[in-house]
Amino acid sequence: FAVEAEAEGSAFVAWFGGDLDNILCEKHERVVGQDNTVSFQGMKLQIPADRYRYHYVKVKVRVHRYPNGGMAIFHGPRLLESNDSTGKLKESQASAGLQRRAG
Repeated sequence: FAVEAEAEGSAFVAWFGGDLDNILCEKHERVVGQDNTVSFQGMKLQIPADRYRYHYVKVKVRVHRYPNGGMAIFHGPRLLESNDSTGKLKESQASAGLQRRAG
């Protein structure tokens, strides 16, 4: 079964880009309700107004759930909000207007 390798060294290449947290997470598509919230796992996640849109009513968004239980809502590549595992808005990220790109 064994075949000698043609060249010495490793065939693995180093990871050189992308946010692995947003690649290796659960992704769920939702439609924003009339009250500018998204229902997810029995919780209502409020989407705050931002500089791009006053509201996101009837817009399709993605909810990312991370292995640590945290969640985030994305519209395309834009982060709209980030929540802890209980659905509470993470204040530091909300006030900073953090905008990460999602995979």
